[in-house]
Amino acid sequence: IATAAGGFYSEGEFELTKLVARHPGQRFLELGRSCVLPEYRSKRTIEALWQGIWAYINHYGIGVMTGCASFHGTVPAAHAEALTYLAHHCRTDQAWDVRAVAGRYCSMDLMPIEAVNAKAAIAAMPPLVKGYLRVGARIGDGCVIDHEFSTVDIFVVMPVKEIGARYVNYYGGEGQRFAA
Repeated sequence: IATAAGGFYSEGEFELTKLVARHPGQRFLELGRSCVLPEYRSKRTIEALWQGIWAYINHYGIGVMTGCASFHGTVPAAHAEALTYLAHHCRTDQAWDVRAVAGRYCSMDLMPIEAVNAKAAIAAMPPLVKGYLRVGARIGDGCVIDHEFSTVDIFVVMPVKEIGARYVNYYGGEGQRFAA
């Protein structure tokens, strides 16, 4: 379906086509930016979004979720501790590795790993990134400056089979009522 629509949005920043080609039996779902009015930004709203995504995954047999997650601003060094932590502790394994496109690649390894305070690095991450990591997602190689949205983007890969059982149980049971 993505091919018919002109491709995945993330392909402009990351080598997603190569990742998809290495897993021909998998169905990929790209998650993108969503906007929620401030007065509706709550835990329940996020839960409803994830329950809908879970129902979609099950209905269409999705095997892998991917997409960009963003840090505010266009200066990777402003997020050096968090990005370095991600580069050393949260990378994809070789089977799921994906890299920022050559012309836009920025290193995430911005400081000596010995200087990274893990607790501070995690605290400095956007809530969405921390949420993805809790569920079982891993991060691709390199970040990209997205001038259009004034963000530093990282690539998130989340094979459905690797999602923690506690999250499958939490979103799966309630999420089934959203299935078409």
